[in-house]
Amino acid sequence: MGGSLRSDARGAYPRVLIVEGNEYHSSLMEERLREAYPRASIVRAVNIGEATERLPHSYWDLVILSSSSRNGHGEETTELLSRLDSHDPFVAVAILCEDPNGETLPLVHHGPVEYLKKDRETLEVFVAHVRRMISSMERLRDL
Repeated sequence: MGGSLRSDARGAYPRVLIVEGNEYHSSLMEERLREAYPRASIVRAVNIGEATERLPHSYWDLVILSSSSRNGHGEETTELLSRLDSHDPFVAVAILCEDPNGETLPLVHHGPVEYLKKDRETLEVFVAHVRRMISSMERLRDL
């Protein structure tokens, strides 16, 4: 497992994988994360396939998954979440989607999951969601 969130006297620095096909949205998410966590390790993938390739190369604290990422639906998403769960079942997953109330996650992931509406307002303030999710992930890992 990935262990607790890395930190030192200068603060926490989470490991984040952003899966987003839209360059503007991906850049905005990374910018907001860097404002909150200046030393964060952030990796971006443009689709599920690229994200799946990156999973074994690091432990992640948070995976941000856009449901509109190319190849981001169905079997590819289930495979990504299954691999993620076997790598570290407590990693937090944020899913950005058009209708958070209408989305469902395949039952292959055991960590904290939050569905967020993918709109400008949410992207501007999503760091508050990220902080809450990372806190939930840390509590699960400490059990």
